[in-house]
Amino acid sequence: MLNNIKSKIYWLREDRRWRQRNRHNYTTVSHKSTYKKSDIQIGNGTYGEILVLNDCEDVTLNIGCYCCIGPDVTFLLGRDHASSRTSL
Repeated sequence: MLNNIKSKIYWLREDRRWRQRNRHNYTTVSHKSTYKKSDIQIGNGTYGEILVLNDCEDVTLNIGCYCCIGPDVTFLLGRDHASSRTSL
């Protein structure tokens, strides 16, 4: 019970910090994300929920201006992926 309350307080604070840093866009971060705030740069007017799974320290995610992040989109940072084809 106490851990649940601590988790809710943590995410309320994180959500507030995210909004302060991202006043120029309309994004939110999924609570399932594993990221460092400095790993994500988002342009003006971009909107949607961002789910970032990050396993590496030297990787950043840059999303341009006025982009729509669709539902159920997951950004995989620092994961092995053949860039010559799409992933499912």
